[in-house]
Amino acid sequence: MSTRNAVVVLCAAATLAGCDDFGDLPVAPEDSPLDVGYTSRIQPIFDERCVLCHTAGSGSGDLDLSSREGLLAGGSSGAAVSPGDPAGSLLVQRLRAEDPAARMPLVGTLPEEQVELIETWIEEGALDN
Repeated sequence: MSTRNAVVVLCAAATLAGCDDFGDLPVAPEDSPLDVGYTSRIQPIFDERCVLCHTAGSGSGDLDLSSREGLLAGGSSGAAVSPGDPAGSLLVQRLRAEDPAARMPLVGTLPEEQVELIETWIEEGALDN
């Protein structure tokens, strides 16, 4: 391959990868489906559906979902989240439980899109972003 052709191939690859020039690296936009922001997308779900029962000092099961720190601390059943492992996270197991007595929230269920968003956040490492 000639040098000219190699440069053309590299430029095409860089353009397809989203680079503006050779010094740029492609970056996923904030809160894209592959970069779930805790503060903007996860905490609002907990605020709306969970903190009435799971909050500091009066949390059912000693689980505080009013903050990421409380969530990561877990409750009387142990760690609620296993960063990187949604299926191994007690939170997801309770959100997806078949038994209505074990499923959270106790009244109603979260929409599938919200459960999947929580799973994605955990898969991404349960980061504070």
